[in-house]
Amino acid sequence: MNRLLLGRNYKIVSIPRISSKHYVTNWTRDYSSLLSHKQSKKVSVQPNYPVVTRFAPSPTGSLHIGSLRTALYNFLLARNTKGKFILRLEDTDRTRLKPEAEQNIYDTMKWCGFNIDEGPIKQSERKEIYAEHIKKLLDKGLAYRCFCSKEKLEASRLDGYDRHCLHLTEEQISTEMKENNGKFIVRFKAPEKYESFADLLHGEVNIQDRKDRIGYDDLVLVKSDGMPTYHFANVVDDHLMGVTHVIRGDEWLPSTPKHIMLYKAFGWTAPKFIHIPLLTSVESDKKLSKRRNDASVLALKEKGILPEALINFCALLGWSPPRDVAQRNHECFTLEELTQLFNLDHLTKGNVKVDNSKLLFFNKHFLQKRIDNEEQLNELVLNVVPKVSALFGIPIEVQLKEKVKLILKDCGHCLNTINDFQEEFSYFFKLPDYTGQSEETQKFIKGSNKDKIISILEASRTKLQSSTIQETISEITKTLGVSKKLLFQSLRFALSGNVSGAKIHVILDILGDAESRNRLEVAIRYLKTM
Repeated sequence: MNRLLLGRNYKIVSIPRISSKHYVTNWTRDYSSLLSHKQSKKVSVQPNYPVVTRFAPSPTGSLHIGSLRTALYNFLLARNTKGKFILRLEDTDRTRLKPEAEQNIYDTMKWCGFNIDEGPIKQSERKEIYAEHIKKLLDKGLAYRCFCSKEKLEASRLDGYDRHCLHLTEEQISTEMKENNGKFIVRFKAPEKYESFADLLHGEVNIQDRKDRIGYDDLVLVKSDGMPTYHFANVVDDHLMGVTHVIRGDEWLPSTPKHIMLYKAFGWTAPKFIHIPLLTSVESDKKLSKRRNDASVLALKEKGILPEALINFCALLGWSPPRDVAQRNHECFTLEELTQLFNLDHLTKGNVKVDNSKLLFFNKHFLQKRIDNEEQLNELVLNVVPKVSALFGIPIEVQLKEKVKLILKDCGHCLNTINDFQEEFSYFFKLPDYTGQSEETQKFIKGSNKDKIISILEASRTKLQSSTIQETISEITKTLGVSKKLLFQSLRFALSGNVSGAKIHVILDILGDAESRNRLEVAIRYLKTM
């Protein structure tokens, strides 16, 4: 079965195959539609000229990875073709705006490195422009004023509007204006049938109104407060700003025929449309929830996710580079590399499961690259030191900074995020809690000869040095007749509380000889009291 999901308000029941060229799609809820794909030899849809794209979020909450992916694809297409990238705030729904959301958009764009060529442009500041264009539609008879009550409109939501206000005379309009204190909405007169349109990802798409609806789907263009709806402002702005390509989520696919009819009403050419697939939870096929704050971009930043990793992760949520390129570096790409590689021909159609384990893989990769860069390593140290100082009560001095830096250089490869540092490497800053060990440690102690462990630690405490670790190990195993495995396990128990990760000689080097011997002494005393 072939599947195409168009958004949260539409559920595909099935797409049975009728022929090699046509598919029928049944929609539930608001529409029953026909979706056809004309299959032919694949032709490249990647533009070979400078395009104009835009990212147009509504400042109603924190940006999530779904919005970030949309911004990224628009940004990459503009940069790949040496075109223009516009930031526009669709803030006409004044009831849903959140003051902090606008700044969240700016902060997210800056953190991700998306430099804009034009904007930010606020739709709320373009009211006169929309008024000028709505007048043109009214004058042509393509739109009309509607004075119906909220109750009547709510009742008509399911079956469509009855066009009660379509044929009002000028005298009736004047009367309604007085009775409604000059308040009205403006509707667009919908056609009997919508034209099919080309989507650069899905091919030819034909979406029609539900056949069982009694009324009409006359789109509201201007609300009673005089502000334009998303549909109207979106079309006017995209035309006036010269947008050539619109990359947006599948949930906007059912609205596209209406937008195209608006373009035609003005005598304008519509941009190219690309509707990218829905993001779903890895645990289910449900759409990724925006209500979960941990999916917001800046919340991920606070959890230690790097912008390079998140961009890499989002780029692959519906797009893939050529296989040989992906295999060459395990799909790890910088923003600059993605700019060179991005191509609309490589977009994918199916819904995308968001697997955070992949995000952590990318984060680990880019964190190591930062550790390998001296300047970025120093920035990481400055980030970590205050947290270590506060957690373990250690003064912020040169020694602490040098110790954190050494740990990152020698052991940082095991970190998924920089936020894991304190927990992962706590044993470098405090004595292991030998009395509250993990199940694995207790199993080691109970499953080994306690006297042999004590003998190993006693033999090591006067001889153990990071510079002569190999010679010391060989001497002790030979003298005591124990295996290297037991010797390493015993030393790790004493030095780090059996926490795996860093090699023994690295632990010795970071702790220093004096602290290492002290820990051996403490471990011996604990074992003797068991």
